[in-house]
Amino acid sequence: MIARLALVIEDDPDDRTEITNGLISSGFAVIQASDSSEAQNSLDNLPAADLIVLDWFIEGSGPGDVPAQKLVEYILRNCFAPIAILTSDVVHAADNVPSELPAAFFKVFGKFELETVLGTIDEWSQKKEFHLAREVAKTNNKAVGRVAWELVRSGETGIAGWLSAIDDVQGFLEMFLRFTARELQLEGGVLERFEEEIKAIDSKGKATVQLLLRMLSMDRYYVPSKLSPPMCGDVYRLSDGSFAIMVNPACDLMTGHGRIRRAAQACLLTASTFSKFVSETKIPDTSREKLVKYFVSLLKNQDTTGTGLARVYSMPLVPTGTKDPYSDFVDLVVHLDKVLVIDWGEFDEKLPESRRIVRLDSPYLEALLRQYSLFANRIGLRDIPDDVLENRAKLVLPPVK
Repeated sequence: MIARLALVIEDDPDDRTEITNGLISSGFAVIQASDSSEAQNSLDNLPAADLIVLDWFIEGSGPGDVPAQKLVEYILRNCFAPIAILTSDVVHAADNVPSELPAAFFKVFGKFELETVLGTIDEWSQKKEFHLAREVAKTNNKAVGRVAWELVRSGETGIAGWLSAIDDVQGFLEMFLRFTARELQLEGGVLERFEEEIKAIDSKGKATVQLLLRMLSMDRYYVPSKLSPPMCGDVYRLSDGSFAIMVNPACDLMTGHGRIRRAAQACLLTASTFSKFVSETKIPDTSREKLVKYFVSLLKNQDTTGTGLARVYSMPLVPTGTKDPYSDFVDLVVHLDKVLVIDWGEFDEKLPESRRIVRLDSPYLEALLRQYSLFANRIGLRDIPDDVLENRAKLVLPPVK
């Protein structure tokens, strides 16, 4: 039987030795890292780990929680493994774990009585979803795409059977889709081949299946922890059925360690569903084909000219399912000229955590903020007529020979 591989990230030599010996006695092969830099190097150059044991207050660049938080984000980009967090302050660590990490794939353990804790970690690490994760992660890059294709071929029944042995389906599926999306991005052309496979399945023509929609949505949005405070990129469902996206600068929203929220008010961009936007738009007198292209261009529009003239911005495939967020989607049209600014008291009353559905992920958040900045910064600025500019250019341009 091949030993499971554990990566132990611990800066205290005595604790690192005790953790390593305990895991070896449980059947693990262990790789050690004494700081965040060594941990990143291990993740880059070693086989996929079956378990990661992380000292929350690991040494690294940055104070307090920063090294561990950066490591978790790095693990998410490079690994498909459960993370056992060891700490002397369980509540503090649990509150500061990056919300991108699904709750099913980490657990916080007290650092006292390591011998007992290690036995608990070993039991937890044998959950069924982690076994399935190991099978996926230990294949080569292209195999992840093949797993996705096989699931598509099998349809909903095949997917349900594949996940039937798992305790936390949503948590596993979120990690799997994140991992799959990363792998597809690393291999040029895989996503295109994936779409070709889908076309071949449906004799009627191109088909967009739920798994592909999940993967595309997972690349853009994630569900933050319920304990995570309001943050830039949070998408809220308003009481009238419309939506709003928070656009306060992240640095003005950060709290903790004696730091208070600097933003005086909550600033949100309102958004409507694409279907409602279409129904309220004056339809030009043209053919249906041109009309479809017109609205599709609006849905795709990112104002590539950089002029700031676009008043709307699209956010497709926003997950809105209840128990499983990625079971249903809505396409949103963000209104850059309709800003909702409210005091925090009113915000807490009208937009509690229960109304937050997802958070827009980087770099799509930065793209939205850039477009909003382009639009907002040009409001009220009068354009100089083109003919005036042309005449001034002619004054300095050499005559045509």
